[in-house]
Amino acid sequence: MELLKNKTFIISIALWSILTIVRILNHIPWFDEAHAWTIAEELNLIQIFELMKVEGHTFIWYLLLMPFAKLHFGYPYSMQFLNWIFCLFALVILWKKAPFNNLIKVLITFSFPFTYVYSVYARCYSIGIMLLFILTVLYKDKLKHPILYSILLIFCANTSTMALIGATGFGLLFLYDLIKSKPTIKNYIKIFLILGVGTGLICLQLFGVESTAIMDYRGINLPHHDILKILCIVIFLFISCFVPLLFFFKKNLQFLLFFLFTASLMSVCFMFKYYGHYWNHAFYWIYFIITLWLIFLENNQIKLKQIISMQLGIICFLHIFIPFFMNDEYLKLTQKDVAIKMVKIILSDKAIDKKSIILGNDNFAGYMLLPYKKYKLINYCEDRSFNYNVVNYPANNNLCYEKKLSSKVFNEYYTYLDKNRLIDLYNRNVGNDKEVYSVVSISPMVFEKSEITYIKDDKTGVFYSIHRYKCFKNEKEESICLYKIKKSE
Repeated sequence: MELLKNKTFIISIALWSILTIVRILNHIPWFDEAHAWTIAEELNLIQIFELMKVEGHTFIWYLLLMPFAKLHFGYPYSMQFLNWIFCLFALVILWKKAPFNNLIKVLITFSFPFTYVYSVYARCYSIGIMLLFILTVLYKDKLKHPILYSILLIFCANTSTMALIGATGFGLLFLYDLIKSKPTIKNYIKIFLILGVGTGLICLQLFGVESTAIMDYRGINLPHHDILKILCIVIFLFISCFVPLLFFFKKNLQFLLFFLFTASLMSVCFMFKYYGHYWNHAFYWIYFIITLWLIFLENNQIKLKQIISMQLGIICFLHIFIPFFMNDEYLKLTQKDVAIKMVKIILSDKAIDKKSIILGNDNFAGYMLLPYKKYKLINYCEDRSFNYNVVNYPANNNLCYEKKLSSKVFNEYYTYLDKNRLIDLYNRNVGNDKEVYSVVSISPMVFEKSEITYIKDDKTGVFYSIHRYKCFKNEKEESICLYKIKKSE
C-alpha cells in the first residue's frame, strides 16, 4: 500500500506501461520469439528438454508458453503480454524493495533494457530478471528460509543461460553462508537435494550444447575490436564503480566478487562460446544494479550511499540514450531486417490469407509466419529436408541453390531461382489454389526488369506467370519483392 502512495512510482509505471504497450502492439515477433512459441506448441516437456541442447537455453519459458501455444490462443499477444507482466513485476519489486532513491528508480525504469528490450521482446529474460530481483530481496534472510531460497535459485537458473550465471553466483554465496551457519542435517539434506536436482536439470539441458545458431555466433571468431568492447565494459564498471568501494568496507568484498564472477563468466561466454546480442550484453547492467543493491543493504554510511547513488545514476542515465549511440548495423536485427519488412507486408494483406507461400529456408520469414496458422508455408529447399520445424535453424542452407550467377547477383538477397524447382513446388503443394506467393528472391537475370514474366514447364509445355506483387527497399537500397505465381490458363 505504501508503494501506491508514491506518486513518482504511479506516474513512472503508468508512462512506462503506455510506452511499452504501444511498442508491443507495433512489434512483430522476430525469429527467436516465434520459434519459442512453435517449440511450445509442437513438443512435449521431454522433447523440449532434449531440444535445449540445440536452443542453448533452459526450459521454463517454453513451459510457460505451452498452455497458450497448445490452445493456439492469442498469438502473438498472449506471449508478448506474458513477458511484459514479468518485466512489470521486476520493476514493481525494484520500486518496492530496492534501497535507491526515486530518481535512480525512474532512470532504471526508463532505461534502454527495460523500455526497449526486455518489456517488448517476448523472450526468456524478463522472468529471469524478476527472479534475480526476488533473490536479491531475500538475500539477507536466505538462511531463515533456505528451502524457499533453494527453490528460487533453481527456478531462476532454468529461465535462461544469462540468469543461470547470476543464479550460480547467488548459489555460491548461499552455500558459503549455509556451511558457516551449520544447519541441521535434515535441512542440509533437503537443500542439497533441491540444488542437486536443479543442477542435474541444467546439465541435462545444456551439457553438450550443439546449437547451429550458437556455432554461427561463436565468439572466438569475433574481430579483435568486438572482444575489446566486451573487456572494456567489465573493466570500466569494475574500476570506476567498485574499486572506490573497497576503501569503505571490506565486507563489500563478497558482493564485488559476485559481480566479478557474473561479469567474467559472461565475458568468457561471449568471447569463446556465443557472442550474443545487446539483450544478452545488458545483463552486465542487471548484475551491476544487483551488486550495488546488495552493498546498499549491507551498509548505512551516508558517504558510501552517495557514491553508489552517483555511480548508478550516471550509468542509468547513459542507458536511456543507448539507442541514439547504437549504429544501424547493431540494430539491424530488430529495425531493418528484410524478413521483418516482408512479414509486415504479408500480415497486412488480407488477399494472402490462407494462401501458399514459397520461402527459402535461409529466410527468417517462414519461421516468423509459422505461428500465425494463416498460411501454407512451402520451403524452397523442402526436398533437402529443410522444412519449417523446431529443429531446423536458418543457417548454411544454400545446398539447393544452384550458384550459376555472378557473385554480384548471388548474395544475401538474391538466390538463383531454378524454374523447374519452382514449377515442381507449385504443382506438388498448391492443390486447388490458383495462385501461390514467393518470398524467394528471384534474380534479375531470371526476372529481368518487367512487372510480369512467364516461365515454361519443359515437360508439359504449360506456362506460369510470375508477377511482381509488392516490393520495398532494404538498407542497401536494393529492391526486395514478394511475387505472385499462377498457372496460365
